[in-house]
Amino acid sequence: METLESRNIDHRPLLKEAGIDQAKLSNPIARIRVDRMNTLWNLAKEATGDECLGMTSAVNIRPTTIHALGFALMVSNSLYDAFERLHRFYRIISDTIELKLETIDNMFVVNVNYNESEPSPVKESIDMALAAITHFARTLMNEDIKPLSVEFNRAKPQNPNKYTQVFQCPVVFEQATNRLVFRLDDILRTLPLANAEIARCNDDIVIKYLAGFEGEKISDRVQKKMIELLPLGEPSMKKLAEALGIGTKSLHRSLKKEEVSYRSILENLRKHLAIEYLKKPEHSIIEIAFQLGYSDSGNFTRAFKRWYKISPSRFREGVKS
Repeated sequence: METLESRNIDHRPLLKEAGIDQAKLSNPIARIRVDRMNTLWNLAKEATGDECLGMTSAVNIRPTTIHALGFALMVSNSLYDAFERLHRFYRIISDTIELKLETIDNMFVVNVNYNESEPSPVKESIDMALAAITHFARTLMNEDIKPLSVEFNRAKPQNPNKYTQVFQCPVVFEQATNRLVFRLDDILRTLPLANAEIARCNDDIVIKYLAGFEGEKISDRVQKKMIELLPLGEPSMKKLAEALGIGTKSLHRSLKKEEVSYRSILENLRKHLAIEYLKKPEHSIIEIAFQLGYSDSGNFTRAFKRWYKISPSRFREGVKS
């Protein structure tokens, strides 16, 4: 938002139009849906008229922007160590990024691409990622390190000279991947603020932060969100994915990895909640049906008989006796 403020543009209407809560911007655990971030990028680009907005925004990313990870990077032993740390913990920044590091002869290559999230992030976010990594490397080393080359998957912009000015090296577009190529000797040099003990302490903080949004299995998150949504009617998988802030395909793949499905979670949750609700006499059968996302009590009764070979009313009578 600092980039917009520096150009006397009020960012609040843009956040509102994109459907983004400003409080999330200062919360390192919060996740913003890709489609909403795409909308914000497009609105900001329209407001500034700057096709290089993503790249020019990178200078506003500071160590505090990425919480303890930023400080851990600053006190890493070398840029090599810092990049390894970034690779290990980049999920605290984004869960759509795939970061890959390679050492090829006397070169060190940082590949920055996105996973198969739906929808795909806009090109400005990749521009910012590569420029931010370069800016951070220069900040950590406290000198103007120049990559050997930079490659972008995106189409060539109208003014490619701006990219050359920022990276201070050859920049090519329409490549197979997005990557930065550095001299290995530059990457192996000791950083001015190197402190292994402080770096490890900050690593511990980052691990705890990651646990904050990675500790739960996706199936547990799905179940909690279903409980919230069921009183509004049976949620579709698309609606559920939107509520979780992820793509439908991504949700399907994640559930498949845990060897569960949307339908099995919904069925088991309804079976469990039905019993709990029926034990409470203040809930009528039709109220329970609506709480479980059924359109009428008849559908709930048929489902309950299928699960337990008894009607809900007969089950409740048995509980009373």
